[in-house]
Amino acid sequence: MALSSGLFLCSSSRVLPPPETHTFMRTRPSSAALRTISVSCCTVSQSSKPARKIRGIMKPRKVSPEMEDLVGAPEMARTQVLKRIWAYIKDNNLQTRGL
Repeated sequence: MALSSGLFLCSSSRVLPPPETHTFMRTRPSSAALRTISVSCCTVSQSSKPARKIRGIMKPRKVSPEMEDLVGAPEMARTQVLKRIWAYIKDNNLQTRGL
């Protein structure tokens, strides 16, 4: 919920009458003066969102035949290929320390 420019927006599923009919009084701790704030409410629809399209480095791509022998699949996301390459390097003790 946000309080901005004197409008109070909420994300509940209840629908309130127009903001003119709904006001409430709020007191400030530093003064006894009352302040009127208008309230307007919006509804959040419960519609299901379509599945997100996989893009970028998460999208499965074809790998070369040599890489397919290493990772074990003809098509894989770049992040997964990198994980498998590092697993191969560690399993075969191919990582060297700094020179």
